[in-house]
Amino acid sequence: MQTELKKQIASGAAAYAKEKKLSNNDVARLTGVNAGYVSQIFNGKFENEVNGKPTPIGDTHFHKLAIWAGVLTKKTYWHIEPTRQFQEIITTLEECKQEGTTAMVIAATGIGKTHAIDAFVKKHPLHTYRITVNSLYKLTDVINELADKLGVDVQHVTGKRVADYSLKIRMDKIAAKLIEIKHAGGEPILIIDEGENMEISLLKMTKGLFDIIKGLCSIVLFGTPKLVTNMLNTTGRNRNSIPELYRRFKAGQKNITAINKAQDFAPFFTKYKIEKGLQKLLCILCENYGELYDYLQPTLKECDEKDMQLTEDFFRIKWNITAYKN
Repeated sequence: MQTELKKQIASGAAAYAKEKKLSNNDVARLTGVNAGYVSQIFNGKFENEVNGKPTPIGDTHFHKLAIWAGVLTKKTYWHIEPTRQFQEIITTLEECKQEGTTAMVIAATGIGKTHAIDAFVKKHPLHTYRITVNSLYKLTDVINELADKLGVDVQHVTGKRVADYSLKIRMDKIAAKLIEIKHAGGEPILIIDEGENMEISLLKMTKGLFDIIKGLCSIVLFGTPKLVTNMLNTTGRNRNSIPELYRRFKAGQKNITAINKAQDFAPFFTKYKIEKGLQKLLCILCENYGELYDYLQPTLKECDEKDMQLTEDFFRIKWNITAYKN
C-alpha cells in the first residue's frame, strides 16, 4: 500500500474517531486493530519496531480502519439510496435507541436492511452492538461475540461453577455491562440481524436478556417472516417454539414496506442514467435491490473500464439475455 493512501486512511479514520468521541481503545475494540497500532497510525507513524528494527505496520490494519471509517480506497460503482425501506429501518432504529425500546423488524430478503444497519452503526458507533447470525452459529458463538464487542472478559473465570454455569455467568456479565453503560448516560442498543437463523437456544437467550435489560438497553431483531414462524413454530415441524419471546416483541413489530419495482427502482435508474428499455428489462429480471445490485454494479464497472455508455444491447450481451424483447 502506498504511503499517500496510508496517510489518507489515517487522516480519515482519525477524523471519524474524533467526531464520534471515540478513544483509541474504542477504535481498537470496534475494528480489531491493536490499540498501539491505532495510536501510531493516527499519529502518522506507519512503522513498528520489531527486535530493534523498524517494520511497516501491515496493510491489513489500514484496510480494517478504512472499512470501519468509510474511507474510500478505490472507485465505487454503487451508492446507498435513501429508499422508502431504508428510511423505515433507520427511523425504527433511531426511535429504539433514543427511547430504549425494542422492536422486531420483518423484511423480505434483498430489501436493503443490511445497508441501512451499516449506515446506522456508522452514525452511532459507540454503544451500538451488532450481531449477524448465520446458520452455523451456536449459543456460545453469539455470547462470546457479544462479550467481545462489549469488552467483557469471559476467558478468565475459573472454578467448578464455570463448568456448570459458564454460559449463565457470561450472560450475567454482558447484562451487567449493558446496564452499566446505561447508568453512565449511554444509549446502548443491541441489533441482532438475520434472526431467522437463530436456533431455539438463541431465541431463549434473547428472551432471558430482554427480561434483564428491558428499559435499559434496546434490542432490535431483524429477520425475514421466517423469524416469526420459528418463534411460534407455525409449520409444526418440531415441538420447539417460544411464543413468550414473540409476545415481548409483538407490539414493536415493524413490517417493512414491500418493494414496488416501478416506484422504488426509479431513483437508481435516474442516478445511473438507465435507458427506458433497460429499465423495463431490469424490472422483469430483478425482484429486489439486492438483485438489482447484482446485475448493475458489475455492468457499470465494466462500462467505466471500457469508457463506454451503458445500453440495453451491451447489458444483454454481458448477461447473455435474449428473452423479454419488445
